[in-house]
Amino acid sequence: MSSFAPPLPPAFPGTRPRDGLKPSTQERLAGARVRRRAVPTLAQPLTLTRYDAQTHGLDFLLYWWTETRALGEHLDILGSVAATPMAFLKSYAGCDLTVVHSQDLGWQQGEGVVAVVWSSDVLPLSRYRLDYWIAPAYRHPRLTAQIAQGVLYHLFEFRQFQVVWGITPITNRLALRVLLRWGFRSRGVWPGGTIDPHTSQPMDAMVTVLAREEWRMLEREKPGMTPMQDGNDV
Repeated sequence: MSSFAPPLPPAFPGTRPRDGLKPSTQERLAGARVRRRAVPTLAQPLTLTRYDAQTHGLDFLLYWWTETRALGEHLDILGSVAATPMAFLKSYAGCDLTVVHSQDLGWQQGEGVVAVVWSSDVLPLSRYRLDYWIAPAYRHPRLTAQIAQGVLYHLFEFRQFQVVWGITPITNRLALRVLLRWGFRSRGVWPGGTIDPHTSQPMDAMVTVLAREEWRMLEREKPGMTPMQDGNDV
Protein backbone atom coordinates (compact mmCIF):
# COMPACT_ATOMS: atom_id res chain seq x y z
CA MET A 1 0.00 0.00 0.00
CA SER A 2 1.33 3.45 -0.93
CA SER A 3 0.26 6.96 0.03
CA PHE A 4 0.65 10.32 -1.60
CA ALA A 5 0.01 13.92 -0.69
CA PRO A 6 -3.57 15.19 -0.77
CA PRO A 7 -4.90 16.82 -3.92
CA LEU A 8 -5.22 20.56 -3.57
CA PRO A 9 -8.65 21.91 -4.46
CA PRO A 10 -8.84 24.49 -7.26
CA ALA A 11 -9.80 28.09 -6.82
CA PHE A 12 -13.44 28.34 -5.83
CA PRO A 13 -16.19 30.52 -7.22
CA GLY A 14 -15.63 34.10 -6.22
CA THR A 15 -11.84 33.83 -5.86
CA ARG A 16 -11.01 34.93 -9.39
CA PRO A 17 -11.31 38.62 -10.27
CA ARG A 18 -14.32 39.23 -12.43
CA ASP A 19 -14.28 43.01 -12.64
CA GLY A 20 -16.26 44.24 -15.55
CA LEU A 21 -18.56 41.24 -15.84
CA LYS A 22 -22.29 41.72 -15.57
CA PRO A 23 -23.83 40.50 -12.28
CA SER A 24 -25.86 37.92 -14.20
CA THR A 25 -22.66 36.56 -15.81
CA GLN A 26 -20.88 36.38 -12.45
CA GLU A 27 -23.82 34.49 -10.98
CA ARG A 28 -23.86 32.04 -13.88
CA LEU A 29 -20.12 31.36 -13.57
CA ALA A 30 -20.40 30.85 -9.81
CA GLY A 31 -23.14 28.27 -10.32
CA ALA A 32 -21.56 26.40 -13.23
CA ARG A 33 -21.62 22.64 -12.59
CA VAL A 34 -17.96 22.14 -13.44
CA ARG A 35 -17.08 24.51 -10.60
CA ARG A 36 -19.20 22.67 -8.06
CA ARG A 37 -17.39 19.37 -8.44
CA ALA A 38 -14.33 20.24 -6.33
CA VAL A 39 -14.95 21.21 -2.71
CA PRO A 40 -12.51 21.80 0.19
CA THR A 41 -13.36 18.48 1.84
CA LEU A 42 -11.76 16.68 -1.12
CA ALA A 43 -8.30 17.77 0.07
CA GLN A 44 -7.40 14.66 2.04
CA PRO A 45 -4.53 12.12 2.11
CA LEU A 46 -4.97 9.42 -0.49
CA THR A 47 -3.81 5.81 -0.50
CA LEU A 48 -3.11 3.44 -3.39
CA THR A 49 -4.02 -0.18 -2.71
CA ARG A 50 -3.43 -2.99 -5.19
CA TYR A 51 -6.64 -4.96 -5.39
CA ASP A 52 -6.52 -8.71 -4.95
CA ALA A 53 -9.72 -10.72 -5.39
CA GLN A 54 -8.57 -13.45 -3.01
CA THR A 55 -7.80 -10.94 -0.25
CA HIS A 56 -10.43 -8.27 -0.80
CA GLY A 57 -13.32 -10.24 -2.28
CA LEU A 58 -15.53 -9.22 -5.20
CA ASP A 59 -17.77 -6.67 -3.51
CA PHE A 60 -15.63 -3.71 -4.56
CA LEU A 61 -15.82 -4.65 -8.23
CA LEU A 62 -19.59 -4.84 -8.03
CA TYR A 63 -19.85 -1.46 -6.28
CA TRP A 64 -17.56 0.07 -8.92
CA TRP A 65 -19.48 -1.46 -11.84
CA THR A 66 -22.75 -0.20 -10.36
CA GLU A 67 -21.43 3.35 -10.13
CA THR A 68 -20.06 3.41 -13.67
CA ARG A 69 -23.34 1.99 -14.99
CA ALA A 70 -25.35 4.62 -13.12
CA LEU A 71 -23.17 7.25 -14.80
CA GLY A 72 -23.68 5.60 -18.19
CA GLU A 73 -19.91 5.06 -18.48
CA HIS A 74 -19.58 1.33 -17.95
CA LEU A 75 -19.18 0.34 -21.63
CA ASP A 76 -16.96 3.26 -22.65
CA ILE A 77 -14.68 2.93 -19.62
CA LEU A 78 -14.71 -0.80 -18.92
CA GLY A 79 -15.38 -2.22 -22.37
CA SER A 80 -18.10 -4.40 -23.83
CA VAL A 81 -17.44 -7.04 -21.17
CA ALA A 82 -19.15 -4.68 -18.71
CA ALA A 83 -22.52 -5.15 -20.41
CA THR A 84 -23.45 -7.58 -17.61
CA PRO A 85 -22.16 -7.62 -14.02
CA MET A 86 -21.20 -11.31 -14.05
CA ALA A 87 -19.14 -11.00 -17.24
CA PHE A 88 -17.47 -7.92 -15.79
CA LEU A 89 -16.61 -9.69 -12.52
CA LYS A 90 -15.13 -12.70 -14.33
CA SER A 91 -12.97 -10.46 -16.49
CA TYR A 92 -11.79 -7.88 -13.95
CA ALA A 93 -11.23 -10.15 -10.95
CA GLY A 94 -7.89 -11.16 -12.46
CA CYS A 95 -6.81 -7.68 -13.62
CA ASP A 96 -3.79 -5.87 -12.27
CA LEU A 97 -5.90 -3.22 -10.55
CA THR A 98 -5.07 -0.43 -8.11
CA VAL A 99 -7.61 1.60 -6.12
CA VAL A 100 -6.90 5.21 -5.17
CA HIS A 101 -8.95 6.02 -2.09
CA SER A 102 -9.19 8.18 1.01
CA GLN A 103 -7.51 6.71 4.06
CA ASP A 104 -10.38 6.69 6.52
CA LEU A 105 -13.25 5.27 4.45
CA GLY A 106 -14.12 1.71 3.42
CA TRP A 107 -13.05 1.52 -0.21
CA GLN A 108 -13.98 -2.18 -0.35
CA GLN A 109 -17.60 -1.08 0.13
CA GLY A 110 -17.20 1.58 -2.54
CA GLU A 111 -16.72 4.47 -0.09
CA GLY A 112 -14.07 7.14 -0.59
CA VAL A 113 -12.93 5.80 -3.97
CA VAL A 114 -11.16 8.56 -5.90
CA ALA A 115 -9.84 6.64 -8.90
CA VAL A 116 -9.20 3.15 -10.24
CA VAL A 117 -6.19 2.23 -12.37
CA TRP A 118 -5.87 -1.11 -14.13
CA SER A 119 -4.03 -2.92 -16.90
CA SER A 120 -4.58 -5.87 -19.19
CA ASP A 121 -0.96 -5.75 -20.39
CA VAL A 122 1.65 -5.96 -17.64
CA LEU A 123 5.26 -7.06 -18.07
CA PRO A 124 7.03 -6.58 -14.72
CA LEU A 125 10.00 -4.18 -14.82
CA SER A 126 9.10 -3.35 -18.43
CA ARG A 127 5.68 -2.04 -19.50
CA TYR A 128 2.26 -1.25 -18.09
CA ARG A 129 -0.69 -0.42 -20.33
CA LEU A 130 -2.69 2.18 -18.41
CA ASP A 131 -6.48 2.35 -18.13
CA TYR A 132 -8.08 4.61 -15.57
CA TRP A 133 -11.34 5.88 -14.13
CA ILE A 134 -11.68 8.96 -11.92
CA ALA A 135 -14.71 9.58 -9.71
CA PRO A 136 -16.84 12.51 -10.99
CA ALA A 137 -16.19 14.69 -7.92
CA TYR A 138 -12.46 14.73 -8.77
CA ARG A 139 -12.71 15.51 -12.48
CA HIS A 140 -11.04 18.87 -12.35
CA PRO A 141 -7.72 19.40 -14.21
CA ARG A 142 -5.84 20.39 -11.06
CA LEU A 143 -7.10 17.41 -9.09
CA THR A 144 -6.66 14.84 -11.86
CA ALA A 145 -3.11 16.08 -12.48
CA GLN A 146 -2.16 15.47 -8.86
CA ILE A 147 -3.86 12.08 -8.81
CA ALA A 148 -1.95 11.15 -11.99
CA GLN A 149 1.28 12.33 -10.41
CA GLY A 150 0.83 9.96 -7.48
CA VAL A 151 -0.22 7.05 -9.72
CA LEU A 152 2.73 7.51 -12.09
CA TYR A 153 5.13 7.75 -9.16
CA HIS A 154 3.70 4.47 -7.91
CA LEU A 155 4.13 2.78 -11.30
CA PHE A 156 7.58 4.13 -12.12
CA GLU A 157 9.31 4.32 -8.74
CA PHE A 158 7.62 1.63 -6.65
CA ARG A 159 6.79 -0.97 -9.30
CA GLN A 160 9.75 -0.03 -11.48
CA PHE A 161 8.09 -0.06 -14.89
CA GLN A 162 10.14 1.41 -17.73
CA VAL A 163 7.19 2.45 -19.90
CA VAL A 164 3.55 3.30 -19.25
CA TRP A 165 1.43 3.43 -22.38
CA GLY A 166 -2.17 3.59 -23.48
CA ILE A 167 -4.62 3.06 -26.33
CA THR A 168 -7.35 5.69 -26.64
CA PRO A 169 -10.09 5.92 -29.30
CA ILE A 170 -9.33 8.93 -31.48
CA THR A 171 -12.90 10.09 -30.92
CA ASN A 172 -12.21 10.52 -27.18
CA ARG A 173 -10.54 13.90 -27.50
CA LEU A 174 -10.93 14.77 -23.83
CA ALA A 175 -9.01 11.67 -22.69
CA LEU A 176 -6.28 12.38 -25.23
CA ARG A 177 -5.89 15.96 -24.00
CA VAL A 178 -5.66 14.70 -20.42
CA LEU A 179 -2.93 12.18 -21.27
CA LEU A 180 -0.89 14.76 -23.17
CA ARG A 181 -1.25 17.14 -20.21
CA TRP A 182 0.16 14.41 -17.96
CA GLY A 183 3.27 14.12 -20.14
CA PHE A 184 2.37 11.25 -22.47
CA ARG A 185 3.54 11.54 -26.06
CA SER A 186 1.53 10.54 -29.09
CA ARG A 187 3.03 7.67 -31.07
CA GLY A 188 0.52 7.86 -33.89
CA VAL A 189 -2.80 6.39 -34.89
CA TRP A 190 -3.31 2.63 -34.80
CA PRO A 191 -5.94 1.81 -37.45
CA GLY A 192 -8.50 -0.55 -35.94
CA GLY A 193 -6.49 -0.57 -32.73
CA THR A 194 -9.48 -0.90 -30.44
CA ILE A 195 -13.11 -2.04 -30.46
CA ASP A 196 -16.19 0.12 -30.12
CA PRO A 197 -17.93 -1.37 -27.04
CA HIS A 198 -21.35 -0.32 -28.34
CA THR A 199 -21.09 -1.77 -31.86
CA SER A 200 -18.26 -4.31 -31.46
CA GLN A 201 -16.68 -2.81 -34.59
CA PRO A 202 -12.97 -1.94 -34.91
CA MET A 203 -12.13 1.72 -34.47
CA ASP A 204 -8.96 3.76 -34.82
CA ALA A 205 -6.99 4.55 -31.68
CA MET A 206 -4.17 6.82 -30.61
CA VAL A 207 -1.16 5.18 -28.98
CA THR A 208 0.40 7.27 -26.21
CA VAL A 209 3.61 6.48 -24.34
CA LEU A 210 5.46 7.83 -21.32
CA ALA A 211 8.93 6.49 -20.46
CA ARG A 212 10.25 6.57 -16.91
CA GLU A 213 13.22 8.81 -17.71
CA GLU A 214 10.98 11.26 -19.54
CA TRP A 215 8.65 11.31 -16.54
CA ARG A 216 11.53 11.88 -14.13
CA MET A 217 12.73 14.79 -16.24
CA LEU A 218 9.25 16.34 -16.18
CA GLU A 219 9.06 15.88 -12.40
CA ARG A 220 12.43 17.57 -11.86
CA GLU A 221 11.06 20.62 -13.64
CA LYS A 222 8.22 20.93 -11.10
CA PRO A 223 9.40 22.88 -8.03
CA GLY A 224 8.67 21.36 -4.65
CA MET A 225 6.85 18.28 -5.93
CA THR A 226 6.90 15.38 -3.46
CA PRO A 227 3.91 13.24 -4.40
CA MET A 228 4.58 10.15 -2.29
CA GLN A 229 4.64 10.42 1.47
CA ASP A 230 5.39 6.89 2.65
CA GLY A 231 4.41 3.29 2.21
CA ASN A 232 5.57 0.35 0.16
CA ASP A 233 4.11 -1.35 -2.87
CA VAL A 234 2.26 -4.57 -2.06
